[in-house]
This record gives sequence, C-alpha cells and structure tokens, in this order.
Amino acid sequence: MANSAAGKNAQAVAQERVSAALERGYETLLAEHARWWTAFWNRSRVFIPEPHLLRHYYLVRYFYGAASRQGAPPMPLQGVWTADAGGLPPWKGDYHNDLNTQMTYLAYRTSGDFDAGLCFLDYLWDRLPVFRHFARDFYHAPGAAVPGVMSLAGQALGGWGQYSLSPTMGAWNAHLFYLHWRHTADTTFLRERAYPFCREIGVCLRALLQPNARGVLVLPLSSSPEIFDNTRRAFLEPNSNYDLASLKMLFLALADMAATLGEARPAADWARLAADLGDWHLAPDGTLLLDATTPLPASHRHLSNLMPLHPSTSSPPTAANATTRSSPPASAIGTASAPARGAATASPGWPASAPASAMPPPPSTTSTLTPAPSSSATVSTPTAIKPAPGSATSPTVPSPSRATSSPWTPSTKCSSKAGTPCPRPPPLSLNLWCGLPACTLPGS
Repeated sequence: MANSAAGKNAQAVAQERVSAALERGYETLLAEHARWWTAFWNRSRVFIPEPHLLRHYYLVRYFYGAASRQGAPPMPLQGVWTADAGGLPPWKGDYHNDLNTQMTYLAYRTSGDFDAGLCFLDYLWDRLPVFRHFARDFYHAPGAAVPGVMSLAGQALGGWGQYSLSPTMGAWNAHLFYLHWRHTADTTFLRERAYPFCREIGVCLRALLQPNARGVLVLPLSSSPEIFDNTRRAFLEPNSNYDLASLKMLFLALADMAATLGEARPAADWARLAADLGDWHLAPDGTLLLDATTPLPASHRHLSNLMPLHPSTSSPPTAANATTRSSPPASAIGTASAPARGAATASPGWPASAPASAMPPPPSTTSTLTPAPSSSATVSTPTAIKPAPGSATSPTVPSPSRATSSPWTPSTKCSSKAGTPCPRPPPLSLNLWCGLPACTLPGS
C-alpha cells in the first residue's frame, strides 16, 4: 500500500489509503477498476494466426497495464511480482540497463500504451540530478550518465563492472526518449524532455571519447553486455559493435532532434560525431563481430552485437561501411544482410534514406494492428512537463579537440473459461480479478 517513497512514515500513509478505500466501498472501486481495464484493452488490438504468440503478446501488454503506470515506479527485473522470501530477490530486483529496461519498454509505442512508457521516461527524467552526479563523480565528465545496474533511486549498484559501469548504457535509455517523440510527434515533449535528456547523456559520452591512431573516436574501455561474463576477456577492443550502435544511434538522434528544433550548428556537430566513430566491425562473410577482431563464439542471452541491425537508427551495416577482419569468424551468427524488424519509415529502426533492400517487408495481411473503434487516432501529450531537475544552462557539444580527459582507463478459434466458443476476434471482456481478457486461446 505504501513504501518509503510516500514519506517518512510509510505505515501511516498506508493506513490512510486503506481507510479512504474502505470509505469509498468495494463496488465503487471495482467499477473504476473495470472501466480502466476496458479502456486499456480497447486501445489497440492485434490478430495473428499463432495462438502462442498472441497469448504472449497480450500477457506482455498486461504487464504494461498492471505494473507501469505514471506516478508509480517502472518495472524492474521482476516487476511487481517479486516474491518476498525474507531476502533479496534475484539480481536484487534492480534496474539492469544493459538490455532489460530498454527491451521492456521497446513495445509500448506499437500498442499505443504511451502512459505506460511515460512511467519509465518520467522516472529517468526525475533522476537526472543523480545521473549528473554519477557522471562527475565516477567518470569526471560533464553531462549525465545512467548506471548499467542501478537502484530505484538511480544510484549505481555495481556488479560485473564491464557492464554495470559502462557509460553507453544510458545512450540506449536516452534513445527511448527519441523513439517516444518520433511516434507521438509531440514537439513539446521533444523540446522539454527528449532533446534535453539525450543531450546530457551525449555530452558525457563525448567527453569520454578520444581519437585513436586512425583518428576514430573511441572510448577508453569497451564491452558488449555480459559477453564473457565477469572476466578480463569481457573488455573488448574499443569500440565494440554494441558501443558503436549505442553511440551512433544517440548522436544521430540528437542531430535529428536539433535540426527539428532549428538548431543547425548543434545538429551538424552531433552528425559529425556519429561519422567520426568509424565503421561497423564485420567479418568477410557479413557477420557482425563483437569488436574489430572478436567473433561471437556461441549464441548468447545478450545478442547486443546485433544492435547495428536493430534498434540502431544509423545505416545498416554493409561491406561498404564496415571494418572487416582478415578471416571468417568461428560462428556466423547474425549476418548483416538480414532485414531488421521495425518500421519501414523514417521513424525508429531505419532512416528514410536507407536503401530499399534494407527495409523490412510489408506487414502480412494476417497480422494487423488497429485502434479500437471507440479510440481516437490522436495521442495525448504529456502534462505538467517541467525543466530538467537541477538543470542550469543547456550544455553544448564539446568539439573533438576539446575532449575532457577522464581517469576512466486469429484464424484461430478461442474459448472462454466456460468452454463456450467465442467469435474472431476474441472479445475483450475482462476478467476483473487480473485485467486479462476473459476469452483465452487454447492451451492457456
């Protein structure tokens, strides 16, 4: 009912909330609950012929509705379903920003659940002062940095240092702000949230980059999330393909946002920084490597070397824009010719200038996403947007020559629970106990 975030006396807050709920009565609260879930499920619908995929899709949408509401904390590793066995949950139940949070919040725009996504974006925004302190204290850099593994308060929790303290994790978090703007076309959100947040992350990363002997901007250290676990081998040759993708997609997003806001000079600076990062690391057969020389030895839970394909917004890797190694890798996982999944427009995933061959195929006629008949095509804009917490003047993009030094060396039938056949598409009536559609697919 309450935690320490509600105030110094969480117990008193909880008692007050329970008393207020009892006074309003069960029937009133249940009616509000039902109305909320009805509106949620009617926001959008998708129909595909694979029952197990459709069931999983609606389960994940339920996660958004049940565990990601504005004004409440966003979903950590176990969401709100962490078992309390008298000890810490697995991985401390924290926020892992080396893929987990970003992938958790990658789909809300497709389903139109923008409030669920803003739960996470608001959370990141409100912790900008913590991220600025982390950038200054740990990296000796301006701007802001998001820890790879962090607490609810946004503080670094440590762990495998190759990933938990990698500065590029925040670039992927920042990219979610950019994607939110591209989907909503909300210029207020762009001007007052997306661009300022991304710019602070970009300023920190720019300060850590230094030109190598070939004039390519590289980080002092580099890695690819959880590859080679907690070993010295996990430190890859800068920049790894993961770091390249994170940096490129952030700098190009900043260039796009700056240009949209009429800031021509910063837009050109960010675009130049993206170009100065150099090319992707490919083997001669088109396989994406981990870094300039290291192949992916086997399938892995974090296939982050594939980020140049998705969700990077830079040009897809080809022989013309890649650095290749002299011999094929031991494992050919993830060829550069594979089309990415994503929008075939200038919105996230691929730029408008991408060649036609790089675009994903048109959606199948058996898989559609349509708004509910009663829903509006417009997207509500965020309210009560405030300046960056603790922000002063807007930071500028440091030039490469002034880089700050750093010591950081259906047609499927479905049936109701009662067994009565229901029509296609499944009606989105509600199981009021959990909010999931009452009409479930076979095997559930």
